[in-house]
Amino acid sequence: AFSGPLAWIGGVLFSPFQNNIRIELVFVMILFPGILNVVYFWISDSYLQAKEGTAGVHEDIDESAEEKKTSLLTEEEKVEGSGSKAWTNVDERQSALA
Repeated sequence: AFSGPLAWIGGVLFSPFQNNIRIELVFVMILFPGILNVVYFWISDSYLQAKEGTAGVHEDIDESAEEKKTSLLTEEEKVEGSGSKAWTNVDERQSALA
């Protein structure tokens, strides 16, 4: 059903490139896919981008960053008062607790 119009559009687009196959290959293999990638990422970005009404929906407004860090600490680390161990390597953490 669409093969006739598509063939006509393809003929119109590629008629300037009929004399030089390398220019046609550059267009088909590099330029056109690049343009399609730009359009694809533009559409994806506009869809995923946070709007004013949805920005920060998944964040607790009343909880500060320091409260978030201390909520991730174990009871021993809270007693010690050092929040730096919560962000260290797992091996270092296990050796410190041993």
